[in-house]
Amino acid sequence: MTREELKEAIEGFKKQGYSEDEIIGVFYYMYVDDKITLDELRTLTEATGWELTEEFENMSEEDKKTMGLANLYDYEDDDE
Repeated sequence: MTREELKEAIEGFKKQGYSEDEIIGVFYYMYVDDKITLDELRTLTEATGWELTEEFENMSEEDKKTMGLANLYDYEDDDE
């Protein structure tokens, strides 16, 4: 799947009524269940216009998978 196809899929989910929080939450639980890697989670999150927080990135692997959702992402501000 290309990045453009991924963005189109995310837009499709939004049109179905899913919020970005719900979409990113699904990606996060795929990571927790070892269905995707941290790099894939990062790519998927960035495709929604958000990025993983430094706090999340600095957590241990175990902490990322047990209490990471609350610290997972910030909206990317391209103006910075």
